[in-house]
Amino acid sequence: MTPNSRANKPSKEELERAFLDGFLAASNLLPGAEPQRTAKDPPDFFVDHDGTRVTIEVTRVFSDENKGSKLREGESNRQRVCDRVHRMIEERGVQPLLVFLNFTHDRLSKAQADKLAARIVDLVVAHDPRDNRPVELDWRPYMERGEYGSVWPELLDHVHMLRSRDWPKFEVTSSEAGYQLSSCATLLQEVISDKDSDILSYSTVSTEKWLLIVAEWMGPSSFISPDAETLETVYRSGFSRLFFYEFFGRAYFELKTAP
Repeated sequence: MTPNSRANKPSKEELERAFLDGFLAASNLLPGAEPQRTAKDPPDFFVDHDGTRVTIEVTRVFSDENKGSKLREGESNRQRVCDRVHRMIEERGVQPLLVFLNFTHDRLSKAQADKLAARIVDLVVAHDPRDNRPVELDWRPYMERGEYGSVWPELLDHVHMLRSRDWPKFEVTSSEAGYQLSSCATLLQEVISDKDSDILSYSTVSTEKWLLIVAEWMGPSSFISPDAETLETVYRSGFSRLFFYEFFGRAYFELKTAP
């Protein structure tokens, strides 16, 4: 990862706000409400809505199986592609955007990386999600139209793009091979229990306490989508409500909870 790309990465606070805004827009649970940062973390936010104050703690979830990927350490030519795409998109005047790239090969040469970057930038600019909804592109329609290798660059499998109202910086990322974790009740309970331990220290008084668990889908360790058994599990928690949110797909689920 280049020093410039590291400096442009969103902060933890910026990510949390983007995740929360996306969740509130997708769920419409608190229509018209404006989240506010708490004076002391945790919790992260509070929302005043219809005479009720709701505190919301936002946390990301990662699977252990893929945490050691080289991409997450920035040690691959995929990261070289991401850094160049990042810089070139900014130079083209595109507004802050989250771009996720997936390639068809595990290994890319530097020459391939440099050539890919310029082609990817053209795709991003052509399909800029101006309506703030996710855009998903893959090679199949281009193959059917005879545009694979010309309009659609070889070695690229698919592109996801998202612009969030409060996403203030660019993020261009990619992944190595990873698999989706679906049976994840144990993992979610660990996350919930960890956040439960902070509830007694909350300085912000509220009627309801929510926990928002986010799978960001920006790397293999965050490829998490709960299956039916996971969603039917009753989780031990002191939170009023528990939610699981897939950031890229804008899918959300309310988890069952009991004290």
